[in-house]
Parts: sequence; C-alpha cells; structure tokens
Amino acid sequence: MNNVESGRHEMPPMPPQMIELILEEGPFPRAIVKRWPEDLQNDYLELLGLDLQALGLDEFRRMSPALGEAYLLSLNRPIESDPDLLAAWNALTGNAHPPDPPEFFLI
Repeated sequence: MNNVESGRHEMPPMPPQMIELILEEGPFPRAIVKRWPEDLQNDYLELLGLDLQALGLDEFRRMSPALGEAYLLSLNRPIESDPDLLAAWNALTGNAHPPDPPEFFLI
C-alpha cells in the first residue's frame, strides 16, 4: 500500500534553515526536542514547520507558547508519565501542573 492509499501524505524534506528556525524560535528548547524519539521529533518539526509557513516568523514567535501547548496536548498522552514531555511542559509553563489528556465522547 502506498502513502496515498493509506491516507498518509509524504511531506517534501524540510529545508535545514526552517528546522533551525523551529529549534531556535519554537516553544521548546532545542536540548529537549533533541531528547525525544526520532518519530516525535519529526512529527513536531513537520507540524511546527506548517505553522511557521502559515503564520510567518513574527506571528510564529508570538504564538509559540500556544503552539507548544497545543502540540503536547494533541499527543493525547499523559504528560506527567513521560519525563521528556514533562520537561517540555515545564520549560513551556514554568512548572505548572499539566492537564489530563482530553477525553472525547461520542454523542
């Protein structure tokens, strides 16, 4: 099954300059992002790259904390149970208690 059949879209390689901008201007310190598993790093860089392209650099900088919070919550994993995610949350919020993952109910 190819990427189109599976519903997955292949993104073109991100320019190294964009990766650097995300690591420098994004919500989480480079050292924290580099500790994440490769699949999580790639996911983060891809999603934040889309945000950077859509918002432009100034708005990306302004929205960086909200983008970081949204990213961590979108993982739908308990932040407290993962030391790397907790370190990212603490860097973002100054050690505020992370919320529980959202629960969704079908109506």
